[in-house]
Amino acid sequence: MKLLFLTSRLPYPPYGGDKLRVFNFLKYLSARHTVHLLSFIESEEEEKYLGELGKYCARIETVLLKPSDSYAKCLLLSPTAVPFQVAYYRDGRMREKADNMMSSEKYDGIYVHLLRMAQYARGRKDTGRVLDLTDSLSLSLYRSLKYRKHLFYLFYLAEWLKVRRYEPEAVSSFDRALLISDADLRSEKALASEKNISIIPNGVDLGYFKPSSGGYDDNKIVFIGNLHSFPNRDAVLYFHGRIFPAVKKARPGAVFYIVGSNPPEKIRKLADGRSVFVTGPVEDTRAHLGDAAALVCPIRAATGMQNKVMEAMAMGLPVVSTAISTQWMLPGREAGVLTSDSPEGFAGNVVKIMEDRALRERLSRMSRRYAEENFRWEDNIKDLERIFEEGINR
Repeated sequence: MKLLFLTSRLPYPPYGGDKLRVFNFLKYLSARHTVHLLSFIESEEEEKYLGELGKYCARIETVLLKPSDSYAKCLLLSPTAVPFQVAYYRDGRMREKADNMMSSEKYDGIYVHLLRMAQYARGRKDTGRVLDLTDSLSLSLYRSLKYRKHLFYLFYLAEWLKVRRYEPEAVSSFDRALLISDADLRSEKALASEKNISIIPNGVDLGYFKPSSGGYDDNKIVFIGNLHSFPNRDAVLYFHGRIFPAVKKARPGAVFYIVGSNPPEKIRKLADGRSVFVTGPVEDTRAHLGDAAALVCPIRAATGMQNKVMEAMAMGLPVVSTAISTQWMLPGREAGVLTSDSPEGFAGNVVKIMEDRALRERLSRMSRRYAEENFRWEDNIKDLERIFEEGINR
């Protein structure tokens, strides 16, 4: 098959949930099929990654996204029903390149990543057009509203109202749409009525993320995530303000590592050099996952799957989480995850793992076993390949 990938961000380096998903899809599919990539880039500096992507893509085309133009389009289209996120990525140069590629090349399948890029393939008659929502954007916006304040609340309320209409319309205009978890489908009624949605979860490189052979620090707890993301920022501030004091009271030696890129000043100020450390971006998260007692994932406004949780589980690291962060897990399976939605219960679970080595070892074994049984990229990508093949045979 010849496949076209349309993406809003260059899928390399494969850090962050969206880049990681797209990179693995095109990496595995390129082993048996011809893959072309058309992507926005955020700076000319990113062109240095095209050589690496060239190992998997027979053709790569890019469009430089200009933030000043994008913000102007958001302002211009704000009175309309077009969501801000869609307006931000509306670009005549991308439209022209997409139309030219889809007209000149005979693609067997077109993979469009995220709702913002649906505008470049909607209404076409090409075979096998697949829109990968990954997460339900309308559900994510709705869940975040209760934690937004003042003008931010009004902005995100307006965006939610636009997206809840735009999202199902976009889904119905594609041959197939993808979500990462059926929990999103169950929770979002506007999407639940659509009949062309398939669930394809993320995976983990189980050879890269594997249990550490060294020891661990039973006082160390870690959070990992891009802190540009509101759910991650909210989770860190919630844990530090409402949960960590109770952990410190029970375990005075406890230390909290906040690992991830783009920490805002409010989070950087949490670092005290004694019990709270903010690392900023790191080359390899395994160094922090490998010697921690537990990963904490106190996310309150999430959708989809949490890659941080999956990677920790693959390394045999126990996870303490809110229920919403792990709702994508298969029910009735032992996964090595402790959940609580109350600050007191969450802190109690963290302390249990710190103080009970036998419990931690048992949770560690369960986590790795669950990852091996459910997080293989190869298995998940076979489903995507089958969707494209069904499109050809229709």
